[in-house]
Amino acid sequence: MNSRPHKGAIIKITPMNRYTIIIILITLAVTTTMLTSFLSYRNAGRAADDFLRAQALGIAASLDTTLARYGTGDNIFKDIIKSEQWEGIAYLALYGEDGTVVLHSNKNMIGRKSGDTAIRDALASGKTHFSYRTLGTGEDVFIMDTALHFGTHEKILRVALHTYPSRKIIRQSRLQLWSAVGVAVILSLLTVVLLISMKKREDLGRALVEKEKLSVLGEMAAALAHEIRNPLGSIKGFAQYLRERCAGQDYAGEEAGCLDVIVSESGRIERLTEDLLSYSRKDAVRLGTFRLSELLRELLSSLSLPVSVSVKDLVDDALVLTSDREKLRQVFANLIQNSLDAISGNGVVTIRGKKEGRMAMLSVEDTGAGIDEQTMQNIFRPFFTTKAKGTGLGLAIADRYVRLLGGSICVESVVGKGSTFTFVIPREMPVAVAGRT
Repeated sequence: MNSRPHKGAIIKITPMNRYTIIIILITLAVTTTMLTSFLSYRNAGRAADDFLRAQALGIAASLDTTLARYGTGDNIFKDIIKSEQWEGIAYLALYGEDGTVVLHSNKNMIGRKSGDTAIRDALASGKTHFSYRTLGTGEDVFIMDTALHFGTHEKILRVALHTYPSRKIIRQSRLQLWSAVGVAVILSLLTVVLLISMKKREDLGRALVEKEKLSVLGEMAAALAHEIRNPLGSIKGFAQYLRERCAGQDYAGEEAGCLDVIVSESGRIERLTEDLLSYSRKDAVRLGTFRLSELLRELLSSLSLPVSVSVKDLVDDALVLTSDREKLRQVFANLIQNSLDAISGNGVVTIRGKKEGRMAMLSVEDTGAGIDEQTMQNIFRPFFTTKAKGTGLGLAIADRYVRLLGGSICVESVVGKGSTFTFVIPREMPVAVAGRT
């Protein structure tokens, strides 16, 4: 069978892909700009050296011809400087084999003996030497020492050039480099601002979509509660009544079992309706000050805990919160119930709570089956459940209430070892959030 690519396939660009593409493009643009500017700056130094060398060599070649024609009797160097035949010359000098100044653009230097080792080195090697030096005036100059032949004698010609023309090239390149750095920084900042704006816009869009879903869900839940509660209450009530009448009857074993199923399933539908209302209704935050350990003792005493599961309460007795007591109770109830459902057989549920600065760090840990990575990405999504009879709203309600209380929740899990749900909320919520929905 020949396998052919599907024609007309559409590549979906997700928000994450879009962010990645933008970051890659901006990074390439910034890197290219920086690299180009750096190479230009580095090459500018070489270009400046090459410019000075070429100029010095050109002057030396011309002076070699001039000196061969006119000799060293007249101080032609002084005349050359005055005539400004070549731009950028700081001074010209001709040294004899013993280092004596034969000619100099400064006539006061003629006849003096120089102890400069560079002159002797150039004379001994017969090669042209280039260097940078700082004059007594503080000015930097470019020096070229080269040997000239006068019959059987050799002399050293020194050409000293001002460096400001070449430095101008370097300054321009440096300015270009810093401009590129500035542009790169600005571009990076704009990229960060753009990504933050896009993220906020997408978060706002998702929040609006979720709000619309919640609004529809709330209307549906209210309608369901109104339409289901009355008949469901009648069904459950009559089933309980018949179950009581069947009690003690010899023939009532099978009928009693059926009635127990009706009562149990009616209770499950009631819990589903309550979960729908809890998740969809616009609840206001009602602040109150309470001790967390007392809240947990009341909660644990009201839960039907399996005999095979032990619950450890390690909450700091001194932890006092100013928050919505009922919502926090519901968060713990849902997390503890989730932990109980995850444990098959013997197990331990550990509840912890402590101060973290102005926040309270709370957690529910279990030794259950754990959560795989794929499931972990969806556990807070409404109606997502891996349980046969779960509503898929317990953790979604916990997440919504934690965010409503100004906190955040996360989960760590190892398959086969258990899970830990940790959430952080302010120890004292501002009074301004009271009544917030």
